[in-house]
Amino acid sequence: MAIKVITVRSAREKAQFVNLPNMLHKHHRDWERPKLQVNNVLFDYDNNPFLSKSTVKRFIALNDGKIVGRITGIVDQNYIDSCGEAVGLFAFFDSIDNNVVATALFNTASQWLREREMVKILGPAYPSPHIIDGLLIDGFSFDPYYIAPWNQNYYKSLFESSGFQKANDYQSWRVTADANNESSNSIDDVEANNSSISFMSYSVVKKHKKPIPDDIWRKFTSINSSNGGELIMSHGETDLLRNLYRNMLSPCQVTVAEFNNTPVGMAIIIPDYYDAHILSRGRISPIRNIIFQWNKQKHRKGRLAFIQVSKNQIDSDLKGELLKNSILHAAENNLQVTEIASINEDDVELQKILGNSNYKKYKTFRLYHRPLRQA
Repeated sequence: MAIKVITVRSAREKAQFVNLPNMLHKHHRDWERPKLQVNNVLFDYDNNPFLSKSTVKRFIALNDGKIVGRITGIVDQNYIDSCGEAVGLFAFFDSIDNNVVATALFNTASQWLREREMVKILGPAYPSPHIIDGLLIDGFSFDPYYIAPWNQNYYKSLFESSGFQKANDYQSWRVTADANNESSNSIDDVEANNSSISFMSYSVVKKHKKPIPDDIWRKFTSINSSNGGELIMSHGETDLLRNLYRNMLSPCQVTVAEFNNTPVGMAIIIPDYYDAHILSRGRISPIRNIIFQWNKQKHRKGRLAFIQVSKNQIDSDLKGELLKNSILHAAENNLQVTEIASINEDDVELQKILGNSNYKKYKTFRLYHRPLRQA
């Protein structure tokens, strides 16, 4: 096998880059196109604010002229400033099940980053912390969630055979009780230890609705989201992220924790389209059908997709209190929180709370890294 890795330049090469995942996965039961629309905006420096301090290079791997893999190397100054180390990123990795192809792609991206004085390569991670993040390594027996990363299970072997090691895991937890059982939302062993913290919820599903503020995403990212290495997103970045996901990321409930009238934490629940997603398989317009099916549900289901607390609250029990209050408020709004997403493996407190309740870890996503040094 003679593998040639080239830089994406022509319109044909750009089309090959975008279409490769569908070519690789179209016969797999869990593949639905697209997971996230990979369009020119993500690589357009003029229209994508995430790239304002980034340099991105796309590569494809060819075998006798046929595309067999792809990868993107990224130097993101925002991420470098946040972690205090010259860490280069990679994303949009896809490959046939072949170590030679994968190694050629990883080595090409690594060399490109090394030439830009990066000391480590980390990924899959895009400059936005909520677009491409992590490799699915556990939970393949469950159907994929529409906007979560998905890959075939042989990818893990491709990464690790190329010298990548675990950098961090994050998890998704799901209700294990009967969906019609109100106790399935129970959250145990959480007590309000700080009476000075108040909680307020906004909802679009309650009979007497309390409108969600228009700038809720901007407020969310301003609550010191430098915690845990995450980045604060600009107004333009949050607007782009919202537009990319359209109403797939429209909040149906937001719970805000305040201290002295200042927001110090926020939990955002978006519609849980899991069941509606399955019902909509094979339809012509999957997104439209998914939303239609969700709106028809008598007992609407939610996915707690984002939870954040400010830096000065990181050592308190605020995350647990915020989790509890968010789920309790959702129950009052006839909204059942059936999934808790993106729980960092270091969030031991949240894992304990979920483990003692009717939630069970069902998917794990991993970030990988390896040093960039000459052999």
